[in-house]
Amino acid sequence: MKMNDNRNVGEFENRNFKIYTNNINKILQELVYSKGCAVIYDDIYKANKKLSFHGVQEFEMLYMVDKYKYFLYATIPQDSYLSQIGINIKETECVVEMNDEQALDYLEFRLATDVILKYFQDKLIWEKYDITSPSLCYIKNKRVYDVNKAYSLKLYTDRYIRFCEDKSEYEELYLSFDDKFFLNVMCDSIRTVNSSLYFRNKEAGEMEKDDILPMTKEQAIKWYLHRGGSLEEFHINVVNAERYLSKIK
Repeated sequence: MKMNDNRNVGEFENRNFKIYTNNINKILQELVYSKGCAVIYDDIYKANKKLSFHGVQEFEMLYMVDKYKYFLYATIPQDSYLSQIGINIKETECVVEMNDEQALDYLEFRLATDVILKYFQDKLIWEKYDITSPSLCYIKNKRVYDVNKAYSLKLYTDRYIRFCEDKSEYEELYLSFDDKFFLNVMCDSIRTVNSSLYFRNKEAGEMEKDDILPMTKEQAIKWYLHRGGSLEEFHINVVNAERYLSKIK
């Protein structure tokens, strides 16, 4: 069987995803047995669920054929990465052919830092070094933001009620060793960058890692002032950060 014989192809917002919606079982058999590709990412959140609203076990798996071709298998396209980026598939399952750039975008969205560092290091914009703690590392737009190689400029915390539950809001502004500002945001926070994280955490019953928001210096100053700091205090902390970071480069 040739996969091309069972493919429905759609062009969505210039991304040119190739969507397979027919003979999914045969396609998966070909991927696993004929091509011998491996699963490099399994969405644990979805895998832990019992049944979706549609009465089907819900999960996503990313297969790698080689470093240039990948396939994403989703059992509920209506509640998957595809729907979250604006691609609507009516069928109950599909396989999406991806190139390396599209696969990297998917893994970034899923915050799969360890997988990215293992398979996509050459695609990242960074000065390569050993990552001591992948759980404290974030990747946005191919750039690496590492809390271990950054200095905390200001921490903001608050408590609030959401859906009748106490939540702790957490935001922390960092300056990295390569002079990049970024905001570390707790998944519980109403300001979570990837808003679907809150609902994923709530349904899975566990805490996932935080998300981050890269900032320009001007944006960092606005956040700092909005959170009760002064401009003088900001510049003092930046000087302290530069002194500290110069020792760990």
